[in-house]
Amino acid sequence: MFQRDYPDLTPVNYLGNYKYFSMGNTMASTYEVKLPRTSSYYPSAYSVKTMVTTRNIYNFGFFSDTTTYDTYRNLEERIISSIKTKNPV
Repeated sequence: MFQRDYPDLTPVNYLGNYKYFSMGNTMASTYEVKLPRTSSYYPSAYSVKTMVTTRNIYNFGFFSDTTTYDTYRNLEERIISSIKTKNPV
């Protein structure tokens, strides 16, 4: 998704906290993007949580700007970690 949104930027320079994990029968990944303060891209900072169940794919995000992203880190962590999916029957 990063390369689709920012084709002229190298992901290794801007992606961080990349994690893969599972919750029951759901696979998930999270990552953060922080672009330079001088960039003209919007949003300039965000985190994404992608969850894959047997029937669906979900993407959730927390968007901010590079200047205030660290200020809202606790809020971002609470929001992203609280997201759950209902396992299919």
